[in-house]
Amino acid sequence: MEYVKKHSTKVDAYVGVGQLIDFKAGLKKTMDYCSKLATDKDMKKLETIQSYLESRSPESLKKASIELEQIQTKHKLAGYKKGDMELIKVVLNSPIFKISDIIPIITTMKTNANLFPCVGGCDLRSYKKFSIPIYFICGKNDWQAPGSVVAEYYETITAPNKGLYWIEDAGHFTDLDDPEACTKVINEICLSFGCK
Repeated sequence: MEYVKKHSTKVDAYVGVGQLIDFKAGLKKTMDYCSKLATDKDMKKLETIQSYLESRSPESLKKASIELEQIQTKHKLAGYKKGDMELIKVVLNSPIFKISDIIPIITTMKTNANLFPCVGGCDLRSYKKFSIPIYFICGKNDWQAPGSVVAEYYETITAPNKGLYWIEDAGHFTDLDDPEACTKVINEICLSFGCK
């Protein structure tokens, strides 16, 4: 989104899938949802995560994210909905991925550790006016970048054309969780501004 704001003449449209809008707001919504499913042990962890968030340092945000993902994984709210073994099969059958991509995909939080100083401070809510079409595709069960944060943001933006699409039976891996529904939405978006 930042690139779109700075270089809108180089972009015809923006399609965000599993879009991060406000990292801290997303963590808060995820924590609220997880607390409804949490065991006593999980609740203790959620309290620790809350203390990490209050310190606001990149290292604390990283710890909060990793520990929250452990709770999410336990309750099947993170990762590929069919599990790591099925994700490995998808990767192995893909013409794009290589075998060497498997470990970084499965250990995403560790792989992306260097992004936390940037991602932890992510808050795109100040970007309100766009000169190009803006579309968001959200998995209804995405608790890594909650669609409810995207939906709230979507209501505040203006663009020549915009759309918010929900994939019912998908999480953060929207295109893998329901490839047919995701493809249908992308085709609809493309047709809306003349692509074939």
